[in-house]
Amino acid sequence: MRGWVMAGFAGAALAMAASALAAGAADETVLARQTTLKSMGKAFKEIRTIVAANDIAAQRATVVADAAKLKSLAPQPWSKFGPETRGTSVKTEAKPVIWTDAAGFKAAQTKLLAAVDALDAVAAKGSPDEVATKAGDVGKACGGCHKQFRKE
Repeated sequence: MRGWVMAGFAGAALAMAASALAAGAADETVLARQTTLKSMGKAFKEIRTIVAANDIAAQRATVVADAAKLKSLAPQPWSKFGPETRGTSVKTEAKPVIWTDAAGFKAAQTKLLAAVDALDAVAAKGSPDEVATKAGDVGKACGGCHKQFRKE
């Protein structure tokens, strides 16, 4: 009998340890996606500031670098919204609709990736008006996703 009790305790301890490891991994995943999204926001904020100042021609190198950074980062965070991240202990702005409307969330991602690609394509040689328009499209894609899928 004692062996069964000990085995039960060992099993429970193992299950708790596995649960803690899974929670830790999910927390790390959320932190990684947040870091990526913050880096994207920082790069885009710099572009928005340059566009608002109508200073694209003078700060072209910065626009090009930030657009390239966005293009590099934009595909990264989406795989880090798996269902295991839904109830982590990390404070997050993600709304539950991310997991209940996966198709809508994927469509928002696709729209953002296309807008970022278009901005990157004109950043180096496009007219200031083209760059401003494409930056506006990125802003609309970001905002559209935030309104539906992010707590403000």
